[in-house]
Amino acid sequence: MKRQPPVSERRRAPRRKLDQPLASALTFDLEADVITVASGGAAVRLPFAPELGSRHVFVLPLGTSSLRLRGVVRRADPIPVGGFEVGIEFEDVAATDREQLEAFVAAKLGERSPGERSPERSPERSPERSPERSPERSPERRK
Repeated sequence: MKRQPPVSERRRAPRRKLDQPLASALTFDLEADVITVASGGAAVRLPFAPELGSRHVFVLPLGTSSLRLRGVVRRADPIPVGGFEVGIEFEDVAATDREQLEAFVAAKLGERSPGERSPERSPERSPERSPERSPERSPERRK
């Protein structure tokens, strides 16, 4: 069997195999369902759990406009139907953006139907219901 001469390389720089991992921060566009939003952050539904503490840029639509906000992932909890509920804390929000966000949230709260309750935090996430802060669970109250 006769060997073929090597095909000329079209690339300008030579390539070599490297048996080492590459660390990187990938940025990509992804739409997420917003579960709740407040002036300090949001809960969104994602198909994966981002790394806790990772920082990202979010574009939040506010009706006819949108805000570009930076945030940090504070939690990522699995959802029974699949995916994750991801808690985002907004960082370094400009005063004008915070005002817009607060006005948007207030307007949405005003749109609730009369019998609709606001979303409540689960007891394990609610600081006012945590055992160490709850007066009825304090050692002094148990005596």
